[in-house]
Formats: sequence, structure tokens, C-alpha cells
Amino acid sequence: MTNNQPRLPERRRVFLSAAALAIAAAAAPSLAADQAATPGKVSGSITVTVAGGTYGNFIKQKVMKPFHDQTGVDINPVDGLTMQNLATLRATKNNPSLDVMSFDPPGAYPAADEGLLLKLDPAKLPNMAKMYPWGVAKDGHLVGVLASNQCLAYNTKFVKTPPTSWEDMWKPEYKGHVALPDISTSHGVMLLLIMSKIATGGSDLYNGDKAFGKLETLKPNVLTYWTNHDQLSQLMNSGQVWLAPWTADRAATQENNGAPIDCVLPKEGAIFFASFSGIAKNSRNPDAAYAYLNTQISAKSQAEAANEIFLGPTNSDVKMTGKPLKYLDPTRPGLVRPDWDKVMQLTPQWTDMWNRRMQK
Repeated sequence: MTNNQPRLPERRRVFLSAAALAIAAAAAPSLAADQAATPGKVSGSITVTVAGGTYGNFIKQKVMKPFHDQTGVDINPVDGLTMQNLATLRATKNNPSLDVMSFDPPGAYPAADEGLLLKLDPAKLPNMAKMYPWGVAKDGHLVGVLASNQCLAYNTKFVKTPPTSWEDMWKPEYKGHVALPDISTSHGVMLLLIMSKIATGGSDLYNGDKAFGKLETLKPNVLTYWTNHDQLSQLMNSGQVWLAPWTADRAATQENNGAPIDCVLPKEGAIFFASFSGIAKNSRNPDAAYAYLNTQISAKSQAEAANEIFLGPTNSDVKMTGKPLKYLDPTRPGLVRPDWDKVMQLTPQWTDMWNRRMQK
């Protein structure tokens, strides 16, 4: 994908810390899983990718540091987003520089299809048995580490009546105050899926021509195309953006910290997605990689992630209450799970269409 620059300058990044929320893991099963997940004798070092911002800080402090303290394994965290991680895997496939990497489906699925990942051994990854059915993908080459869904975020200072539909973005009173995710992000692809659903009356997620026909009529209301979460956070907190397709975990964290931001699941539905991790084929330290990944998908780690930064669990032993349940319940009606293999086939075509039809 190409990286299209937003039309507004990116401001200083501000990270908001999340307050504690009520959440519980099913006690007996989760304890058993976590005890089974206790790393055995592992040593050496591994390189693990992390996304930036709040999520990256959480992983470093709540997963990587305890794992290192318990095992002595040195972890080299490398910042990387979905397509960066895929590119690195491809470039170093014979002698991988990464051991464990995380990515959204647009990067995770090609990595599995191209033989860049180990097929995960459930005996070495006991918490794999606790995943929701959608939490294991590509014939066991990928395991889910977090889940979320699209939402329509809004600034509560300027939008007094919460939106109910994606089509609220077209309202004339919001002219110049809508931000859309750029096609260079996985969220831009998810926007096209839901626009296709709306433009075809609910019959088709994959009709790019109709999706773009719908989006082109929104351009007068669009202020910018956002390319990263910190940028959108700044624009919404400053009041420049009033409405934007975002993800529930990011908007919920903002709301929980007192920002004038909330989000809704529109009546037409929203795309549900999981982010996956895998272990590089030819990893130089697969035993430590397995032990680390098993810790990340344990009920304990996933309950902390839902509690602190609103990341939905992929481990079915985690039981959510309060705000995490409100924003992240994967069983809610209206969540749409696309065929990601089909999406991957269409993405290059959609990127070209975006550059021709949305950038002019």
C-alpha cells in the first residue's frame, strides 16, 4: 500500500493513560490455563514486534517485562505496524530478524500463505486451546492476540445527539469536520467493506466500485485522511474533527480518560477484526518464542489488556463487564466478519481506486 500524507500537519503525540475498570476472568479455568502456561526452561533472546502508543507501552510493561523477569529471556522490542512487519519477514525469510510478530489480517494472512510462519504446535502453546474459534487462523499458523471492531467516533462537545448511522457523516452540519482512515491503513480497507455493504443494500461487502461511488459524495465533508491513531486522537480532542470511523478500543480509552470522545456501533453494522501473532519460520529461538506468545494469550495478560487499554480478548476464559463489555463484546449483534482472503485479493485494486478517486 502507498502512504498518502494527510492534508493537515501532524501534531505532538499525546498518550492518555487508562483508568482501571471492572473485569474478571473465569477463575478456575483461567488459573489452570495460566499455570499450564508457565514457561519452562528457556533462555537466550528473541525479537518481538510491537505497535506504538498505548498498546506498545502496555505490551512492554505488562507482558515483556514480567516474561523477562520470570525466564531471563532478553526481549528486543521492535516497533512495527502490519505492513512493515510483513515486509521485514519477506526480506529476511531465510534468516529472519524477527521471532514473534503481530499484525492485522492484511499482513498476517499473506505471511501465512507465503510460508513465512511456523505452523503452531498446540502442545507448545497450551493457551491456544482457549481461543475463540475465530482466534486461530490459517490452519493454525496464526493465533489472535487482541480483538476490536470499527465504530463511529464523535466529539461530544460538537455532536450533541449521538450518531446512529454511518450516513450521519454526510450531514451538511458536519462539513469540514469528518476524518476518514487512509487506504494505507487496515482501517481504510475496513471502511470500504462497510461502505460496500451500505451501497449494495447489505448484499455485498466487496463491491469496490459502489463503495467508492458512495464515498466520493462524502468528500465535501472530509477534512483529512488519517494515517495513525495518535493523529486522529489529536484532531478529535482539538475539536477539528467531529466524526470519524475509528476502532472501539481507541475511542473507549479516550472516553474513559475524560476526553470529549465517544463512539457508537452504527445500525448498519461494523467490521469486527482480530490482530494475530505468529512465529517466524526458521526463528533462531522457537522455544522462547512459544513461551512468550503463550504468555501474551494467557487469560491473565488478556484480562489486563481489556481492563487497562480496552483491547478485546481472544482467550475465551476472559469474562468482560462494565465498559469493556459495552465496547468490545465480540458476541454483539451487528458485527461483521469478512472473508479476509478475499479482502487481500481486492486490496491492491482498491488502493489504486482510492488514489484515483479520493485524492483528486
